[in-house]
Amino acid sequence: MAEIVHMEIKSDEEMDSEEVQDTPKLGNEVSIPVDPSQEETKDDDTNVAKPQSAYFHFLADKRPQVKAENPNATIGALQKILGTLWKELSAEDKEPYIQKALLDKERYAKAKERLLERGIDIEPEKPEVASEDILLLPLARVKRIIQADPDVGKISKDALIVITKATEQFIQYLAAKGQDSAMISKRKTIKDSDLLQVIHGHGSLDWLRDDFPQVSSRPSEAKVGSKGNNEAKTEAANGPRITTFFTRS
Repeated sequence: MAEIVHMEIKSDEEMDSEEVQDTPKLGNEVSIPVDPSQEETKDDDTNVAKPQSAYFHFLADKRPQVKAENPNATIGALQKILGTLWKELSAEDKEPYIQKALLDKERYAKAKERLLERGIDIEPEKPEVASEDILLLPLARVKRIIQADPDVGKISKDALIVITKATEQFIQYLAAKGQDSAMISKRKTIKDSDLLQVIHGHGSLDWLRDDFPQVSSRPSEAKVGSKGNNEAKTEAANGPRITTFFTRS
């Protein structure tokens, strides 16, 4: 019996020693090295900057130089200079900026793929629809604006759709040019000053300059009063301003 008891005690000691030996193994199992690719995704921000075009890379590269050479130039003037410089570049000179744009696009695609692996979609897919068949502006409101002109009678549905689509494309064009102006000022938000710079800096938009004058400050009430009769005569001669169509009665 003594031997049996001794053997049982010995077995308990062996079991204890095995548990002690197993403890480091458990520690090793916990500290499993993490895959480097997984470590990268932890540091990724979901706010991934979208890729820029070759023209925007050109702006970022040349803006400081042009601004230094023209310290007193307005934002619109700087935009015009940069646009001219870009147009004058040869295909060979544009190639470095095109390559930058391609690398930027590749960076964005990789960042998007890593986030998708984590279940984060930074750019959810939009339903595929024909852009020509989709109108963002309400037809009824566009129709009311058109018929606010006393010289306009009835308008067919097809003509209304064409005008609405053309209006949307004009808004997109004006917004894109305004974004260019904002980028020159290193801003992401388009301000009214950006749109004024576009209107007064592009010849194709000169028909808007009378309705959206580029003034540094509002004229005094006295000056407005003295010119009131002349402005009334001019408006009567030239017809209603474009902004009156957007004013609710």
